[in-house]
Amino acid sequence: MVTTRKRVKVKNEITRGLEHLSLALRRVHKIFLSGERAELEQKLGVTLQPLDFFNKLTQDPELAWMKTFSSLMAEIDEFIDEAEAHTDDDLKKFRDRVNFTLLHPGSKISTRYLHYLAIDPDFVLAHAELRLALGPLPNDD
Repeated sequence: MVTTRKRVKVKNEITRGLEHLSLALRRVHKIFLSGERAELEQKLGVTLQPLDFFNKLTQDPELAWMKTFSSLMAEIDEFIDEAEAHTDDDLKKFRDRVNFTLLHPGSKISTRYLHYLAIDPDFVLAHAELRLALGPLPNDD
């Protein structure tokens, strides 16, 4: 009888850091989408079916800014799955990109992100978890 062994990828600290970042980012994204959906429904005066909301997200020019957020999540997950080895530089690169994408002053994402931080306690908790995954704030010495 022939048995095959699956190759088990040992997760190192850096891989776990990338996975923590991905999970925290997904939680923020989920709450973010929920808030955007509620505000859009209020603005339109209708309850959107899931497919209708998806179509708005993917086709409405007013929501095109959300693609950057979603794409970044997909890139991180793809990198975790496909890269043979993860380095400190990889983790730093993705942490920097998340910080820039979500908090770059004046961007539409940043404006909406700060909006939810001000009004949604669940978003604040998700942000705190993301902040932990991002590590210490950069030093501006």
